[in-house]
Amino acid sequence: MSIKTIIQDGLEYMPATLQRTKEPENHRICGRFPSVACNSDGKVYVVFTTDRNGSGDVFIRVFDGSKWSEDMPIAATDADEYDGTVLIDKQGRAWISWTSNADGKNYNIFIVSFTNPSQPRTAVQLTHHDDDAMHARMACDEKGHIWVTYYKWHKMGKYSRDREVYLQRFEDSKWSDEVQVSPTDVPEYEDHTEPAIAIYGDGAVACWSWDFHQPKGYTQEVREPTIFMRTIDNNLKLGRPLAVSGKNIDVTPALVVSHNRQIWAAWDSLGPNQRKRLCVGNPHIERDNPTDKIQSLNKPVVNVCSPCFAVGPTGHLTLLWSETEDGSRWVLKRADLDTNNHWSTPTMVELQDNPRFCSAAYNPQGQLWIAYSGQTKQGKEIVVKNLGKEGTRADSDRVNNNATSGSLNDNREAINKMRRAIDEKYSYRDLRGIDWDKMFDKYSPLMERAKTPREFAEIAVRLLANAKDMHLWVKINGETIGGFKRNVKANYNRATIRTIVPNWQEHNKRVSTGRFADGTGYIMISTWSPQPEGTLDAAFTALEEFKDAPCLIIDVRPNAGGSEPLAEQFAGCFVEKPVVYAGHVYRNANKAGGFTEPQQRVLEPNKQGPKYRGKVAVLMGPVNMSSCEAFLLMMKQVPNCKLVGDGSYGSSGNPKPVDLGNGVTIWLPSWKALCQDGSCFEGKGIEPDIPVRTTDEQLRKSDPIIEAAMRFLRKS
Repeated sequence: MSIKTIIQDGLEYMPATLQRTKEPENHRICGRFPSVACNSDGKVYVVFTTDRNGSGDVFIRVFDGSKWSEDMPIAATDADEYDGTVLIDKQGRAWISWTSNADGKNYNIFIVSFTNPSQPRTAVQLTHHDDDAMHARMACDEKGHIWVTYYKWHKMGKYSRDREVYLQRFEDSKWSDEVQVSPTDVPEYEDHTEPAIAIYGDGAVACWSWDFHQPKGYTQEVREPTIFMRTIDNNLKLGRPLAVSGKNIDVTPALVVSHNRQIWAAWDSLGPNQRKRLCVGNPHIERDNPTDKIQSLNKPVVNVCSPCFAVGPTGHLTLLWSETEDGSRWVLKRADLDTNNHWSTPTMVELQDNPRFCSAAYNPQGQLWIAYSGQTKQGKEIVVKNLGKEGTRADSDRVNNNATSGSLNDNREAINKMRRAIDEKYSYRDLRGIDWDKMFDKYSPLMERAKTPREFAEIAVRLLANAKDMHLWVKINGETIGGFKRNVKANYNRATIRTIVPNWQEHNKRVSTGRFADGTGYIMISTWSPQPEGTLDAAFTALEEFKDAPCLIIDVRPNAGGSEPLAEQFAGCFVEKPVVYAGHVYRNANKAGGFTEPQQRVLEPNKQGPKYRGKVAVLMGPVNMSSCEAFLLMMKQVPNCKLVGDGSYGSSGNPKPVDLGNGVTIWLPSWKALCQDGSCFEGKGIEPDIPVRTTDEQLRKSDPIIEAAMRFLRKS
């Protein structure tokens, strides 16, 4: 008896596979792959994939200038339909393409056009392939011709398949013959996928990811997979394939041609350190792109998702993408191209709800519309936002600190936004008994009269400093302006420690190690910051070297925080099973009590890292705050581990930005951090298991905290 499989997003699953994850009974909405386009009449079209009816369907949502329509089906049958994209042609018609297995066997490309989405024409099946065709992307030239590129699978021998990239053009009410864009003069195992297309002159340019094995006659300066491009002229004649990217694993290209006919490509690049960057290049159609001209817009992260370009009506160019630094939380970022062909420093567009699969388009008025898939209680849903006029974010990124600020009304509106944000978003608003009405009465007249963004920001800093919150600050042009400065007395003396700890080694500014005569290991970690990349590798190396040591001291007294996921990687080397170490509640003014339900944070074993199961003493003190306090809470859950020293500072806010609209951004703590028992340690700190008080005089001669740790470790 045959078992019917379940198909989702082009992949085939056995029912038991989905049942193991409880998907059939715990089904949550999954909206993905949005595509946004703007019409000259003010309408905004958003096409997306959803499984709200049990299988993949393609829907459309339309903004008429004042309100959004209900979601309307474009392709919603029993077949699996997904990856819809939308394009507006020169006559104002909307064109939508998608992938579907509607013929009951293989996946093919389908296209439909209309002026009224509630009355679409009959869809055209563009491909009729004996294998699968997928990933259609469209462009419209000045004559109104529609260009479509896609890839098709081909059987290669008895068991293998490879992919090739193709193109068709709609002209004079008919589709052209299919043109293979990927080279035909290379071995069939050269795999080509994920094409993108843009109009170039009276023709087009296409780029794709090529699993490149340096075939004869092609550049030997790049290797697989890499991004290639080639032009297609008005007669569908192909130009020479040219390398766009370098020697990393380069995939998912985005492509655009600016108003001055410059080609820009962006892609996801996996480096030898197994971390990804968002790369951008400005290739020339007559030569392979020099790899030294490739620019990375972000630091290495775990993953990058869906780069996309948008071109404003005056030619302004914007690039957006999602990334995750640690693999758990996604953020949406943006960079803009200035008149000197320089990309701005990336700014955060969205930090909540794990935004992914972004699409963007400018309307004729220069307003940037974006759509992305965001995580909600109901599942993944499509979120659409208007980010405002073209260039405003880029101009804010490059604002002259001495330039004239906005009008009096702009400053008043910024003050109102700041007041609302503190009331509705600041998690520690009431912690220290600040009379915020009194503070705003005092500082608002000064901020109203501010003549520059810097002057406004400096006055805002004076207001906010009353909260005495280390996670509350103000920025302009990427620069942090002032902020509360804490005054704590360190409970260590590094010069003394160097003389006390035998076999002292300073591996770098972040990590030092030593080893006592009885074999006890010592590791000092001065920060959990992931930058510069790799500087904490010495701590993991030392832990591997000390795996047979009877006892271990981890000294984090100089550590004021950094990356909690990095701290978790290190702490994960000390546990064998997941354990709850902390919790948090997010500020939500709409919830009863003003906060969400508590969420637990779990320390997972680091299966790839070194393992240590001996006795551990963690040295702590008042310098510790933020992510280092999270590390202390993690180590509290480690068997045979004690915290030794003085209490920590007590500050953990998970700050989020609030754009005030006048070139100034404030960052406000968004959560209350909780100990494992549910108590909030903000302003209180974390107490050690073995308290040791010290004086400066003592620390100049000895280290009572190390001595106390050694007594604990040597006790049987």
